[in-house]
Amino acid sequence: MTEQVKDKELIDIIGWGAFDDWTEMRCAIEDRYVADAKWRVDDNGYVECKYETNGKTLCALSVENKKIYLTVAFDETERDHSASVLNDMPERITAAYAAAPEKDNVKTAVFPIEQPLIDDFIKLLGTKRKFDK
Repeated sequence: MTEQVKDKELIDIIGWGAFDDWTEMRCAIEDRYVADAKWRVDDNGYVECKYETNGKTLCALSVENKKIYLTVAFDETERDHSASVLNDMPERITAAYAAAPEKDNVKTAVFPIEQPLIDDFIKLLGTKRKFDK
């Protein structure tokens, strides 16, 4: 893991529009959760910011090919909690969740980040873990 990526570096990697969405999603997470942000960057333009508490991952934001993604792993209990919220989510979110692979009883969903869906992503994270703040 590396230190936090500077805003200018991230803008160079993903551009201004995507940077705004990235920043809004990061702020939404950091305003609600107490979690350590662990960064990973490679030479191919991949950037990841993983949010962890007590060694357990809440979610990860990543950039690949100039697109932003939110990755969330749901264990069996978390899937049960998220089922009721997913019924009210936009089709793009429910489709990504339904298509997510399951391994060792953990479903790992990768959602493309789009600004209008950020509030829905926060609701979904709330089913995984209650807000700390």
